[in-house]
Amino acid sequence: KDVAIVHFEGRIEGMKAEPGEKADDLRERSVVASSYEEGQPKRFPVKDLVPGWAEAVTLMHKGDRWMVRIPATLAYKDEGDGRIPPDTTVIWEMELVDFSAPAQPGQGGPPGGDLPGQPPH
Repeated sequence: KDVAIVHFEGRIEGMKAEPGEKADDLRERSVVASSYEEGQPKRFPVKDLVPGWAEAVTLMHKGDRWMVRIPATLAYKDEGDGRIPPDTTVIWEMELVDFSAPAQPGQGGPPGGDLPGQPPH
């Protein structure tokens, strides 16, 4: 279980609609990251995940699809990460596609950008 291959979408919990805002617009505004929108799952070393993601992923089985509520205390705490404000709870839809071994030297790293669950650098 070195590298998790995951499809995900994270939404900020408790966002309120602006006056006259449609439900679809609120949903779009609350999404902080989505591999579904990018069209492919992402690969991430489990050891690099924030505690909430790491715990969920290691309990999942290939093909599982979970809704996970990760409070700030198990993610970015009072720092945030740019897309996720400080002290924010995020609801994650997570689909574990599979686990794989880490890339060997010279094979390159995981594709795609940062995982929303990765600790800030």
